[in-house]
Amino acid sequence: MILRRLSTELRAQNWTTIAIELAIVIVGVFIGNSVNDWSQERAADRETRDLLVELRPEMTRQRQSLTSISDYLRVTSHYADIAFAGWRRDPAVSDRQFVIAAYQASQSYGLSANGQTWAEIFGGDQLRRIKDSAIRTPLQRLMTYDYSLLSYDRLNSKYRNDVRLLISNDTQRRIRNACGDRLILDGKGLSLPPSCSIAIPDAARAATTLRAHPELVGELAQHESLVAIQFTNVDMVESQIDALDRAIARLR
Repeated sequence: MILRRLSTELRAQNWTTIAIELAIVIVGVFIGNSVNDWSQERAADRETRDLLVELRPEMTRQRQSLTSISDYLRVTSHYADIAFAGWRRDPAVSDRQFVIAAYQASQSYGLSANGQTWAEIFGGDQLRRIKDSAIRTPLQRLMTYDYSLLSYDRLNSKYRNDVRLLISNDTQRRIRNACGDRLILDGKGLSLPPSCSIAIPDAARAATTLRAHPELVGELAQHESLVAIQFTNVDMVESQIDALDRAIARLR
């Protein structure tokens, strides 16, 4: 209708009316494009919001994994304390307890996850759409964090290798079978029994062998420093997950 009137006015050379009609067309196109852009923006924001909410189960899973790592390493540190006492010949620690503790202190556990899960859901474009820094900042940190810092290999220390060369294979197998890693219910991680009451037939000989290598005390101290670093790494990731979870919860 407007174009028909515009054609008529052009033939009549009514320039004022032509200008008005053109302005109406231009404004109409501008408003139409603006409404379309606004609608697309709203749809994209809803999609981003939905993706953020869908992250919460993954955050729960990772938090459970991190908690299991901390709990596991606290147990190995408890065994390390007993092993240190064994090397000091503390009468409260028997040869059997000493040998078991020396082995259990070398047990390790790490996180197999990486930032790929976060990145698969949130690419760079999606991340840029998040205007709330309370959400964007922890999510970006979780996406770019070096998860190899929490890997199993981080505790593959000299102590772990050396102590397992000195304890007989039969004794190691006995300890693993009775008191080794246990799968937490529903696959939420691994646990290590905090105590181990099993017979070690050659406990006295094994204890003597371990005490003949006092360098293991220093190696265990170094191993424990790696464990302490793991606690710090776990806390760093957990703090970002908690911050992100709290921010997403406010979206509901």
